[in-house]
Amino acid sequence: MKQKRLPSDILEKLIGEVQASTTIPMLALFTLKTKKMLDPYTSKFGGNPYLPANFEYPSYDKKPLKFLAQLNFSELPKIEGFPQNGILQFYLGPEALDDDNSTTIQDHFRVVYHEDIIKGTPLRKPPIKTPFKTLRKDEEHFVIKGGEVALDLESLSWPMTQYDFRFDDIVINLCAKYGIKIEHVYRDLHELDTQLIQETFHYSGSCVGGYPYFSEEDPRIGNKSIENHTTLLLQIDSDDKISIGEYGGVVNFFIKQEDLDNHDFSNVLFNYNCF
Repeated sequence: MKQKRLPSDILEKLIGEVQASTTIPMLALFTLKTKKMLDPYTSKFGGNPYLPANFEYPSYDKKPLKFLAQLNFSELPKIEGFPQNGILQFYLGPEALDDDNSTTIQDHFRVVYHEDIIKGTPLRKPPIKTPFKTLRKDEEHFVIKGGEVALDLESLSWPMTQYDFRFDDIVINLCAKYGIKIEHVYRDLHELDTQLIQETFHYSGSCVGGYPYFSEEDPRIGNKSIENHTTLLLQIDSDDKISIGEYGGVVNFFIKQEDLDNHDFSNVLFNYNCF
């Protein structure tokens, strides 16, 4: 039986309904060149992190993890559902990018939240002189170029991306309202208007909140143990100042909203994929 196509006269209504039902706030992160050293309290990728004197630096198998990023929520534009203050940090070990990888086990990655920040107190030095320097000679593709990257920020609202594991079901259910059977959502939508769908339901780039971008399949598809990790805590996408993986990949950190509400970062889903 031939698959019934989505009628073009329904496309505009469908897009409007998906936008209205899924759009949420997000914070786009844009990397900036900087010649001056950033202070340890600011939001950034790479560089020297905020390290209280009594803080045990994250490590695995007695090797320090690399400082990847930190978000100082007291200086960021406010995002609904996210902390209002404190510094959230992300660390990675080299094995985190060995292959396409998705896990909640925090051995080769670590997420740390410093809720109370008191400036002027003693800070410890990182165990690595350049915190994002490669730990092995064969991992030269795992770099933040220049060692430290400043961030420019833009508050946005964005609908669910076509890469999110929930997107197909939302479209299928909306189509049912119009008595339309659609099974191959990606194919049928793109055959109607590829450019429009890309412009509407695509976002790639570094961000806090919003919806993810994947170069491969969403790891939450068919995996009930992680399907409730629906809040995108942080996404870092490769650009001219960041190289994630050998061919330029993307890392995502997801969390359950109730865990984020409780400032509990012990059950974060890490995902890495590249082309």
